[in-house]
Amino acid sequence: MPRVNITGRNTTPNGLHLNTGLGTMADFNLVTAVENKELSCNVRMRYSASSSSSNDYFSAYNHSPQFTTSAGAILVSGNKYANKFAAIHSQFIAPYDCILKSVDGYISPAGFSSCEIEQNITISVWSKSVTVGGTATTDMTLLFSQTFNFAIGSGNQYALQIDGTTDSKVNNSDYLINDKESVIVSVKRGVDEEPCGNFTASFNMVFKSNNSQTTSDDFKLNTISVANNRYDNTVSNPDKSYIPLQS
Repeated sequence: MPRVNITGRNTTPNGLHLNTGLGTMADFNLVTAVENKELSCNVRMRYSASSSSSNDYFSAYNHSPQFTTSAGAILVSGNKYANKFAAIHSQFIAPYDCILKSVDGYISPAGFSSCEIEQNITISVWSKSVTVGGTATTDMTLLFSQTFNFAIGSGNQYALQIDGTTDSKVNNSDYLINDKESVIVSVKRGVDEEPCGNFTASFNMVFKSNNSQTTSDDFKLNTISVANNRYDNTVSNPDKSYIPLQS
């Protein structure tokens, strides 16, 4: 409630004179930043010794955790590959323009007791567009890649970290995933490496929208009032501590 000081003028509890008489209004704009939207996708992977070549392998279309389908090649970023890869091997379809923000997880071996050589396993993440209603091949773009070295004797309890911070392409706006493009994971062994042992991995990918968003609201505040032929007070900042109380 307003109060009256010794001068007989209405004031707020903090001593600010209440506006009386003629007033003028000023427009202020309040802008609120909204964090970019994020989506996550978890990938479970089983890669076995039966995948005997050094080609990249995709998840099986009928049993996605099993990476048993050969891509037929060692994939190269920028090369064109079969249009249907997105439909049968992708782990994620972008609902809007986004980037791969992070990759985090672990990979572990199994059945290494009979192995006589070390194994180098590479996990890769790719983006790929689709020719809708057609069959034309489309480019694949590498978004992330990390190689893991498993020495002879690595036990079943051994684990290595899948870490997106090892690749400068992760969380990089130069590597845009366009709206409706697919994201495909592949895994491969080192070239000319005798296959041995099985590998199990679980990792999480986070995708962040590329466009920032803001909301904007307009509001008005009394800035100057006149009473008894003199300026009563000026409120120059839209701070709630300076907004006059109403009687």
